[in-house]
Amino acid sequence: MGTAGSTVQKRVKVSKRDLLAVRVTPGARKNRIEREADQQSPTQYRIWVTAPAGKGAANAAALALLARELGCPKSALSVFRGHRSRQKIFARLRR
Repeated sequence: MGTAGSTVQKRVKVSKRDLLAVRVTPGARKNRIEREADQQSPTQYRIWVTAPAGKGAANAAALALLARELGCPKSALSVFRGHRSRQKIFARLRR
């Protein structure tokens, strides 16, 4: 039994090809997303969100933009690493 407000996290195996490197910039003027063309850069996407960095608002906004860009539901993506960093790794969860 969990306490009110607790979340249960399930361990999921993720392969390297299901990981997306993303740089998120919170507090932008407008929401936008760009795919990085430079193959030397480890970042695959740059995302600007209007949401502030606090309380996970920027993560939620970035996740929604990335899901729309990839054409998948938000529930199919998760922040894998970098919850409090601008450099994040998102994982595509397989169902």
